[in-house]
Amino acid sequence: MNNAISTRITSLLLASTIALGLAGMWVKPVQAGGPSCTSKANGNWSDPNTWRDCASGIPGIESSATIEHSVNVDQPGLAVGRIYVNNGSLTLSNSLTIFGTQN
Repeated sequence: MNNAISTRITSLLLASTIALGLAGMWVKPVQAGGPSCTSKANGNWSDPNTWRDCASGIPGIESSATIEHSVNVDQPGLAVGRIYVNNGSLTLSNSLTIFGTQN
């Protein structure tokens, strides 16, 4: 992952954490040990047609996501356990909370 994306994700994580804390909404982090979702086409994060091998349709807090295409985080409040960008790109139109590894 290039430094610009990493910096943007870190900034969004910090802003999301502050916003959640101020709103009094606490999210219990869960380690990703669940399904591994891999992008199969360019598309929005919230669209199940963007993903393959994803039991819940889209990656969630208990899963990992491997980005091999151009994926846009299109809705607020999305979260994932782990994320890997592998020859793809991730566009952050909204926040994405990552509760584990980001590569």
